[in-house]
Amino acid sequence: GVRTASTVVLGLESLESLARDGVAFDRLTSEIAPRLGLLSGRNPFPGAMLVMEVVDHDTLRLMAGTIFDHEAPLDDDSILFPTDDGPFVIMAIPNKDRIAAISAGMSGGDPLEMLQSLERARIVARACLVQAHTRRSLPAWLVEGIAEYLASILIKDAPIDSIRRERALRSMRNERNGRPPGWILGLDGDDERFDLD
Repeated sequence: GVRTASTVVLGLESLESLARDGVAFDRLTSEIAPRLGLLSGRNPFPGAMLVMEVVDHDTLRLMAGTIFDHEAPLDDDSILFPTDDGPFVIMAIPNKDRIAAISAGMSGGDPLEMLQSLERARIVARACLVQAHTRRSLPAWLVEGIAEYLASILIKDAPIDSIRRERALRSMRNERNGRPPGWILGLDGDDERFDLD
């Protein structure tokens, strides 16, 4: 494994590759943490963000189940667990279907590298949000929305907009449970309807 400023990266890749990933995580942390109200120039984690890079989604699910007694979703390339020492992340290499899907939205470049860059940005955003002190836990939909937004603006040529636009517009134009989507804007953070789960 390799330790960088705010990250420890473990995996089967070469030390050079793990170090590059650690530096990429650190750069994203220095960009994202201040945007979320955390102190600029300081490690936002109590110790470090530990990232275990695994070869596939089966290994990710096995580790999440074994270490944290958690059933990881089939379609996520990473999962984050808050710990007292900092976020513990398990990150899998994207599968062939995800690589093919993102290729359609790209105008060039390496789809695997793009997916990994987007996932690193989402991981850092989730990790910083978990570390932010709030009155209560943020709902998963808000954490994922912020992570997706930050990935879309921080990763050069991110195809997130082109991939998600049609579905998002369809969702905004349709009413959910008989309500227009603007209903959520009127909610207070302490309202129990704030949590959609």
